[in-house]
This record gives sequence, C-alpha cells and structure tokens, in this order.
Amino acid sequence: MSTTETRHKRPAGITASCWILGLNAFVGFRGATFVRERFLAVDPQALRAPAGTVAALLSAVMIAYGAAALTAAIGLWSMRKWALRAYAAWVFVACSYTAVASALLRFPTDTGSLLGLAAVEVVFVGIAFAWWYYMRHLYRRVGAL
Repeated sequence: MSTTETRHKRPAGITASCWILGLNAFVGFRGATFVRERFLAVDPQALRAPAGTVAALLSAVMIAYGAAALTAAIGLWSMRKWALRAYAAWVFVACSYTAVASALLRFPTDTGSLLGLAAVEVVFVGIAFAWWYYMRHLYRRVGAL
C-alpha cells in the first residue's frame, strides 16, 4: 500500500464481492482451458469460423475475463480507489464474451431467440450496475473514495 492511501475497514459487502469475483476469476481461467478442449470436437456446422480460431478467440476472452475478475477482486480486497474501475472493466469483458460468442457461433436467428439473448444481457448489465452502485456506496461510507 502506498503512503498516500490510508487503510480502510473493508465492509462485509465488499468482502462478499471479492469472493464472488474470485470465483468468477477461477471460472474464467478454467473456462479458457475447457473451451479449447471442447470446441475442437464441435460440429463445424455450429461454427462461423474454423474450430481452432473459435477456440482460440473464446479462450482469449475467457482469460481476459478471469484476469479482470481477479484484478477487481484484489483491488476491492485492498480497498484501492481503482477497484471500481477494474470491476467496470470486468463487466465490459463479460459483455464482450457474449458479443464474441454470438459472432463465432451459429445461434438461432429467430426473433424470440435474439430477444431472449438481448434480455439476458440487459438483466446482467442491470445487476452489474446495481452491484457497482452498491460497492461505490460502501466505498463512500468508509471514506475510501
């Protein structure tokens, strides 16, 4: 910890957020290896690109997902000012996974399926924003911002 930042007591909500983000980091890193193993055996008709390319791109996004979640968890655990921005980066990477997967995999293109996918994304962003707002409130309450 630098000399310019003071140590703040970590609220229980921040601690829980760290554990959740840490679990997401594990899932991201594990998912990167899982994607690589599984996509090489997928039916080529389900993919919009060669299986190796799909596996490499999705693995890269999953590694970025894990790294962003781990960075946010470490920053929140240490009550660093940049942790909320790291959390926002994790949300961005999580949303970009959906975009990359949609571009590389053949999903049903009927209106109902597309609306369902969009609804899931909107709900995720809504929950992520509420979570960010809650963490920001906790940071302000303990004087960490």
